[in-house]
Amino acid sequence: MSWVSSLSKAEPISYMILIRCDNPKVLNIKSLNYPKIEKGIYIYVGSANLRNPMKRILRHFRKTKGLRWHIDYLTTSCTTFASILIRGLTEADTYGILEKLTQKRASAGELKVRPSIRRFGTSDNLRHKTHLFRVEGSQDPYAIITELLKVLSGTSSVSKVDLVLE
Repeated sequence: MSWVSSLSKAEPISYMILIRCDNPKVLNIKSLNYPKIEKGIYIYVGSANLRNPMKRILRHFRKTKGLRWHIDYLTTSCTTFASILIRGLTEADTYGILEKLTQKRASAGELKVRPSIRRFGTSDNLRHKTHLFRVEGSQDPYAIITELLKVLSGTSSVSKVDLVLE
């Protein structure tokens, strides 16, 4: 696993976790009525406004951990293959970017996502439908990462992006 980082405490920090599920799964989350995950690639949006945000990111790569948050059930069942740590955007800003990607009509090579499990990871912001999005179309991890980085590079408030790869 590798990463590059130089974070400042003054700016908001959010992240996207990229997760690949090779088979359909039923997640053991009673509060969400035991949701089913389809085979495919998912993007999860989170907040990392901590003294050590990389610690939170690296937790998502671990298979063995206590199951505390909705995302823990997914990351222990599927494979986390990348994370994008975004300095300068709040979790709500990052959610908004993915929400816009659900509404646009993607042309060839462009990223298109759709909301996945309703209320997944949204206990801290009930106005959000979900913090888990399923990638439509291309399932090429590098193409997805490239498109996400391209979208973020066009966002003026982003001051730094750190990519973590497994």
